[in-house]
Amino acid sequence: MQQAFLSNSMNVLIKETNNQLKGQLAQYDLRLKTIINQIFRKQRMFQNIYLFVDVNENILNTQTPFYCPSNISSPDSKSFFCLMAYQYDSTNYTELSTSIQKQFQIVSLFHQTILIFDASQFIATGIAYTSDDSIPILGTWPALNSTLSYNAHQRSWYVSHLKQMKNGHQYQYSDLFTTIFGSYTIAISQNLTNKNNQFAGVVFNLMDFNVFKKNFNADYILTNSKGQIIIGQFKYPQNTTTPIFFFNESITGFNQVDWDSISLKINDTSNQYDVRSLSNCSQDVSDYLCRYNSLYGQEVLIIAKQLEYPPYPPQIVIIFKNMTELYQQVDQLNQNIYFLFASEFQKDIQILVIVAVGIIFLFLIILNQITKSLNLLIKYSKFQQNNLIYLKEQYQMNQQIEAITNFYNFKQNLRMIRFSENALDQLTLQYFCKT
Repeated sequence: MQQAFLSNSMNVLIKETNNQLKGQLAQYDLRLKTIINQIFRKQRMFQNIYLFVDVNENILNTQTPFYCPSNISSPDSKSFFCLMAYQYDSTNYTELSTSIQKQFQIVSLFHQTILIFDASQFIATGIAYTSDDSIPILGTWPALNSTLSYNAHQRSWYVSHLKQMKNGHQYQYSDLFTTIFGSYTIAISQNLTNKNNQFAGVVFNLMDFNVFKKNFNADYILTNSKGQIIIGQFKYPQNTTTPIFFFNESITGFNQVDWDSISLKINDTSNQYDVRSLSNCSQDVSDYLCRYNSLYGQEVLIIAKQLEYPPYPPQIVIIFKNMTELYQQVDQLNQNIYFLFASEFQKDIQILVIVAVGIIFLFLIILNQITKSLNLLIKYSKFQQNNLIYLKEQYQMNQQIEAITNFYNFKQNLRMIRFSENALDQLTLQYFCKT
């Protein structure tokens, strides 16, 4: 009975935990899609500005763009859309303004108009673009510190975009790469087209996945479809730029078999696989995926989902919960229930004892009353018996007295009769003698 109770408690707790993790996953999914849709809107807006400049190039005066400084504070960076060019700085302004005049106009116009847009459209990530001019330029918001060595045409996001242009998708997603700040990210990009609908450059956004960390109350990992980690709660090797994969057991505690189990679970849309065969936990967790993590030295409940692709990037969100905590919660729940049961049992025993004592006391009272009644009855019986004996003795005595009295009277009567007979004899004798 106890084992069945523990098993049922574990199943209920696992189901509740699974629902909580799914809720967190849904929140992440919704927030990510919201941000990506905002990115799509920003990129379409930038495309419209680019077309406006291209169509009206002859009537627009060349503006002086804000050239990215070598050192800018974070608060100030959000007030400017700035320009930087590979191997050029502000001292080469005249040469640049001639060779890439259109880009100067675009950067200047966007810099002047960016403040009129709703700031909420620019949450989580900025926007940037590069043209296909011979001089690699980068227009960016928020403003970045200028560096002469930044060649936009050699960056991972640009190279990846050019490779994927033929896939027919409006939006392209780069492979995971390291930014100039040392963080992992992916780029979301689309073509910039001119008034003749020809390729003129790339507008892109870098995803800042750190904004999602606050959404999780459990351990989590965000990977691409290859298993390469984008963000996760692990201690990464310092100063590394090499990809770290989910199945790097020395860092994540998960191995290739764990990754294959997750992939099968995600791709099994027809429910062909028995989830229990994909789990290796000591306890049966029903239809939920459970794997052993060597880093924690514990079993974890895993919830995983692949985002819809397209239009969203091919990412897999993995959230996992320490099963040991669930076991401890079940044990604590078991202890609490048994403590409650013991308390209630003790109360019931106390009540039963009180009731039993009351019943015994009442029984003694009733028995005492019965005993008193019996004693009275016995006394009354003895009294009646004594009374009967007395009456009987009195009756016998009366009978004896009556018999004696009758006998005495009889004797007296007999004497009188004899006396009368003697007297009669004498009278008779006297009578006859006189005669």
